[in-house]
Amino acid sequence: EVAAGVVTRVNFEAVELYGAAGQVTYQDGTPAKGMPVYAYNNDGDKVSSSLTDLFGYFRVDSLPPGDYRLNVETGDVTPAPSVMITISDDYLFDRNIVLPFKSQPVGE
Repeated sequence: EVAAGVVTRVNFEAVELYGAAGQVTYQDGTPAKGMPVYAYNNDGDKVSSSLTDLFGYFRVDSLPPGDYRLNVETGDVTPAPSVMITISDDYLFDRNIVLPFKSQPVGE
């Protein structure tokens, strides 16, 4: 019961969720804009996604503590460029990915 001068107990669950951020670039340092970045858990399930901005930066959110693989889906490179991360108790920064070709393909 909620009333003035009364202590009301409220029980709720709290879930720890973090994320990771970084930049996707080409080998020559040019930012890779508009590239999809996916976070996969150890079971291979896609759990979060993002698109790189004009400067190649991305951020994936809502990740509970655990191990993840961040993949950049280029559509023409197999396997997809990726980086492994481990989230324990904080947000991760500078999880950068370099694409294996020199510069952004013509027409992109």
